[in-house]
Amino acid sequence: MRLAGIDLAWQGEHNPSAIAIGCIKHKQLVLESLEPAVYKLPRIVKHLTKQGDLQGIAIDAPLIIKSASGQRECEKALSRDYGGRKASCHTSNKRLSPEALSVELSSILQSQGFHHLATSK
Repeated sequence: MRLAGIDLAWQGEHNPSAIAIGCIKHKQLVLESLEPAVYKLPRIVKHLTKQGDLQGIAIDAPLIIKSASGQRECEKALSRDYGGRKASCHTSNKRLSPEALSVELSSILQSQGFHHLATSK
C-alpha cells in the first residue's frame, strides 16, 4: 500500500510544502521519497498525480473549514494540551482563510477519487 504525507505550508503559494511517499511493508511504513520544498498548489497536485497508485494521503492542514470566525474546538484542544510545549495550531476560519489552499487541495483530491475518512463524534 502506497501512501503520501503532506506538510502543507500556510501561504503555500509563497512557502514550501513537503511531500513524503511511503509504502507499507511488513506492517512498517517505509519512506520511498521525500520532496522537501514543493511550491504552489499545481506542483503539489502534479507530484501526487504522478505517483499513480496512491491509496491514501494524510495532510497536515485543515481540509474542511466551516466556522466563520474564532478557533475550532480541535484547535483549542491542541493548544490547551500542547501549547505549553510551543506546539499548537494556527487558527483557521473563513474570515482568516476565505480561500484556504488546504480546502482547495482537498476539493481537487476529492475530484480525483479520494475522500475524507469518516470521523466519530
